[in-house]
Amino acid sequence: MNCKSISYFSHDLYWHSNTGVGRELLLTEILSETKRTRWPGDFDNPWKAWDISLVGDCWHRITLRSVSEELGNNQRFTRVRIGIYPTLFQRILLLAILAWTCTALLNIVVWGLVAAAIAALAVGAVALVSRERCLRAVTTMINRSAAIARLIPYDWRDSRTQQPPAFTEEPQIAENRNRKLERVKS
Repeated sequence: MNCKSISYFSHDLYWHSNTGVGRELLLTEILSETKRTRWPGDFDNPWKAWDISLVGDCWHRITLRSVSEELGNNQRFTRVRIGIYPTLFQRILLLAILAWTCTALLNIVVWGLVAAAIAALAVGAVALVSRERCLRAVTTMINRSAAIARLIPYDWRDSRTQQPPAFTEEPQIAENRNRKLERVKS
C-alpha cells in the first residue's frame, strides 16, 4: 500500500498529472468502480465535508476527501484523504464491554473481569483486522481508478529525491515573454 498515514484514522494517496487530469475525473472513475463492484455508500451529499462515504463493514465506515492543486501549464497535483472510522455498532460494543468491566470491578467478580478482558481483546483484534482490510480494499480501488484516469502516482516516501511536479513554461511561452520584455526596454 502506498498510502501515507496522517493519523490513526486518516491516510493520504497522491498523484500528479501533466495533462490537466485531477480530482473530477478521479471521482468519476471511483464512482464507476464502486458501481462495478457494487460497493455501497453515499455518493451525493453536498452538505458533508467528504466527497464519498463508503460502507467498510459492520466495524468501519470509510470517507474519501479529494483535492487537486493547479500547478500551471496543465499540471495538477491530486490528493485523496481516506478516513476510516468505527461504526456505531463498534462503539456500542466497546461501551458495553466497558460497562461490564466496571460492574465486575465494582462487585469484585474475578470471572467477570477475566471475561471482560477476553471480550475486549477479541473485539480489539477483530476491529484491527477489519480496519486493515478496509484500508487495503479502498486503497486498491482508488489506485485502480487513478490508473484508469491516467494519474501518475506520487511516492511520498521519495519526497527528498522526488520533487512534486513544478510549473515549467513551454519554450514558446518563454520566448514570447522575452520578446515582450525586450520591446518594453527599447
